[in-house]
Amino acid sequence: MVNRLDYKIVGLATVFLLCWMGYFPLACEGAVVWSDDFNDLNYDGWTICDNSTLHDGNYGWSGSNWTAADGYLQVESGFGEAGWGIISHPSNVVYGKWSFDFKTNEALITEPGLIASFSFISGNFYEWSDYGIDSIEYWISMRAVATAEGHEMGFRLGKSVDGVETLIDSSEDLFPIAGWYHLEVTRTAAGSFSVFRNGSLMLQGESTDITTSEMFWLWFKYESITDNIVVDDAPPLDLLPIAIVGASALVIVLVVVVYLRRR
Repeated sequence: MVNRLDYKIVGLATVFLLCWMGYFPLACEGAVVWSDDFNDLNYDGWTICDNSTLHDGNYGWSGSNWTAADGYLQVESGFGEAGWGIISHPSNVVYGKWSFDFKTNEALITEPGLIASFSFISGNFYEWSDYGIDSIEYWISMRAVATAEGHEMGFRLGKSVDGVETLIDSSEDLFPIAGWYHLEVTRTAAGSFSVFRNGSLMLQGESTDITTSEMFWLWFKYESITDNIVVDDAPPLDLLPIAIVGASALVIVLVVVVYLRRR
């Protein structure tokens, strides 16, 4: 009788674990909230920033030239100081995944410094009284770094709150500027960030103090390019708690079976 009961318990435990394993992969599948691959050769849905009250200089805040005529989004030269451009898209996702491709023209880099910045979670900068004042945003930035070979590129993940920038993580490695990069930024519901470069983990960190978003915006220097932007609202699962729950359930089942055998 006990042996038959053992088999029933083990069978039920197996069914439970299979259901548990099947449920959690589904839980991390979310919906694409918005995306743009610019294959239509336009940037409909995007808004070029043109508001001189946001910054006492230009640097893209008072207008810029953009094009998607080649199937990707690009800021063009011939407008404003140092060829900067700012463009935004509505976006309210705060937990999930942001992926995009990025490229810049190495030949146009004349000095070290910021090349581009993606503010993937941000308040509405049109409500800021000046750039940085009243700001709320998470960003990933690309910077040119002077090396013996010329320039290489570094990546940083950070946030800005009321004009104060805080670095969450930065890459100790430098990468060639030439060529396309595919970047993915994930944020869990617990506030854990991960940034992947061409599929390899590059940056990590935690921050929980920004929980709303109104826009996704780009701050690009002349001839920087982006493509294949996809924003997904599925927060990645924190795997450690899940593993603990599953292991605990299995241990409980085994303890029950051993106890019944001893009876």
